[in-house]
Amino acid sequence: MNYISGVKLILDGTPLERLACMRRAYKDKPGDYGRLNFNETEIKQYIQYCLAHKQQILIHAVGDSSIVTVIRCMRALHPDIFWKDKRLRIEHGEFAVISPEDIATLKQLGIVLVQNPAHLALAEVMAARFDNAITKYLPPLQTLINNNIPFALGSDGPINPFLNIMLTTIHPNNPNEALTVEEAVIAYTYGSAFAEFRENEKGTLSRNKLADLAVLSQDIFTIPKEQLPATKSLLTMVNGQIVYDQLD
Repeated sequence: MNYISGVKLILDGTPLERLACMRRAYKDKPGDYGRLNFNETEIKQYIQYCLAHKQQILIHAVGDSSIVTVIRCMRALHPDIFWKDKRLRIEHGEFAVISPEDIATLKQLGIVLVQNPAHLALAEVMAARFDNAITKYLPPLQTLINNNIPFALGSDGPINPFLNIMLTTIHPNNPNEALTVEEAVIAYTYGSAFAEFRENEKGTLSRNKLADLAVLSQDIFTIPKEQLPATKSLLTMVNGQIVYDQLD
């Protein structure tokens, strides 16, 4: 029941190894800005290839310089209105929002951000690497919801989704950007379906959609946040068929 689509470009690395490409040098290593793995000519060729082959554009971009470069390439190829329904995806995008102007740009271009909760637990690293001047929204979650920017929670990190939900509700990097449990679940389900053009097939429990659901061991909407990682599935259905059952 799996399928593969989209072509992913790894444009930069992460702040852990100081490979996220930034417009300002790393605070703890002056003169080091990270790096791009591809130049603008190559990025445009990649984008044109995806468009020609009707493949979704998926770009791993963490640093603000990387994201600005992607946007510059998009606009060099086509006007903003062209991109609105393409759902170009930025995977991670920790520095996608540095200022309010960035919010407007993301909305104009219809960019989808896919955040990964495990990265929210890097508060000490982020504090060491970056000045407060660029970390107001780091990484944006609640800001995206407040501004109707489509985003999803992905699975790059621990495989326990309830640990990841806990991290989004605490947001150790930036508590101001924390989500409610309900917002995190929606980002995991509907948000992820929208991010892959499949919101008409899955992502919500609705008539004529896939009956993918789970019966959980505890009510994740009422328990203390710290208890979320202990949640287990007692029964799992995929497309209406029971594939796991501990209730018998």
